[in-house]
Amino acid sequence: MRIAPVVCVPLLFATLALSDDVYETYSKDKLVGSETASRPEPNAVLKSRTELSVEGIHVTFVQEGKLDATGRRLVSYACDIQAPQGPARVRAKLGESGWVLDAGTGGDAPPMATKSFPEGASTIVLDNNLASHLDLLCRDLVFAGSEAASYTALVPQVLASVPLQAKKVESSGESIRYRLDAANVLIELNCRKGDGALLDAAVPIQSARYVRKGYTPQAPKAASAPADARERTTVVKGPTGELPAVLTVPKSDKAVPAVLMLSGSGPNDRDETIGPNKPFRDLALGLADAGIATLRFDKRTVSLKDPSKASTIHDEYVVDALEAMKLLRATEGIDAKRLFVLGHSLGTLAAPLVAKDAGDVRGLLLLAGPARAPDALLHDQMAFQMKLAGQDAATIQAETAKIDASFARLKSDPADATAILGAPAGYWRDLLRLDLATLVRDSKLPALILQGEKDIQVSKTLDFEALRATLGAGDGRYTYKSFADLNHLLMPVTGEGTGKEYGIAGHVDPAVSRTIASWIKEH
Repeated sequence: MRIAPVVCVPLLFATLALSDDVYETYSKDKLVGSETASRPEPNAVLKSRTELSVEGIHVTFVQEGKLDATGRRLVSYACDIQAPQGPARVRAKLGESGWVLDAGTGGDAPPMATKSFPEGASTIVLDNNLASHLDLLCRDLVFAGSEAASYTALVPQVLASVPLQAKKVESSGESIRYRLDAANVLIELNCRKGDGALLDAAVPIQSARYVRKGYTPQAPKAASAPADARERTTVVKGPTGELPAVLTVPKSDKAVPAVLMLSGSGPNDRDETIGPNKPFRDLALGLADAGIATLRFDKRTVSLKDPSKASTIHDEYVVDALEAMKLLRATEGIDAKRLFVLGHSLGTLAAPLVAKDAGDVRGLLLLAGPARAPDALLHDQMAFQMKLAGQDAATIQAETAKIDASFARLKSDPADATAILGAPAGYWRDLLRLDLATLVRDSKLPALILQGEKDIQVSKTLDFEALRATLGAGDGRYTYKSFADLNHLLMPVTGEGTGKEYGIAGHVDPAVSRTIASWIKEH
């Protein structure tokens, strides 16, 4: 359940550069910033300036760091940050007793937080926002001729150390490619042979790419899927504006059943794009192969960027989904008497609400739905991700306690208006009142409930099995199906699921579409 972006994983990177060169930063193929940096000699000072503008928010980073005798490792570092919320300064310094990281408001003010870390041969400084640090890492890997390497990365902006694994994946022409696993986030690096300079990098889970100015990256190996003749673009005319949508209608001599698709939490587009993956498009095409139409649309949170327009689940989902249902009913070739509502993750809570208000819905399709309350879910998600990132038990306990305390205040004090993880208090209060089992039972509709057993966000035991224990068979209305090797996106996972696989291109298992199609035809 993606209630909020994955928490407590330092998202290592937002802009890049080096060698009196400029690195340009792209977000979803849009240029959003650049970094210009000097290339000093060993034991000299590395300086850089980064300008980043995303969704109208402009941030500047000014770095100054001292390199060791190799010229590939920082021994001290300071970065002054200018952002709308005010100035900040983060620093890292290696001394006789190890590393010290601190953060504060800058200027003459003392640090507000300090943390110490032991010195290690594999320890590097890796700022969240500076590609010059990635360039140093590239040079270190290429100089050592590493096929694989392990580092401990100090991340000053979050005063934390995280494990980092690097593995060579390709060497051809004038470049060497490495894949990094940095605190469970995958990053692709393209390093120049010879000096090891960074040529370009990609963080698929963030749809971000960083390119040395003047360098032309290779086209991605996984090309976009070709256009499907059964798909046509349209719009859902919601009260806040037109929302881009896609109708997928299979060719048929008679009217076909149709499914309205509701994605998970956050600003999801019509395909529910996450990194290189598009699970809703996979599902739509799979269902079309089985003779079932679908409608999927951008959530209003994708384009509006106005929290007040999505302050409740009703605002975020239901209002626009009801307009989408009207569009489905009016579409030629669709049987208006055989309409279903599909919800994925948080969308499972919205699906029964939409079905109730829309009327004439034949059933619910609930994929990876949460039985736990959102505060319990977030607590467990945070603890899991922090553990993967190498955080110690005391730090995990302290950070999860902060989330617990925030929700405790919100529950006990009706006047508390403190936002949690960027969402307003009213949104969480609305979400806390919703219980999936109650919503499904009250709908009196048949439901197909699906779960991937390697889902790290919604648990087979704590959610899927708990939901089954609460709802039971419902006099034959409810059907349950779990898939042994699928994750939260219902895509196959090799080994254990950790979430980093979201950054690797994949597809929804065809068995999921087949299961949904078979159930629809029975109802």
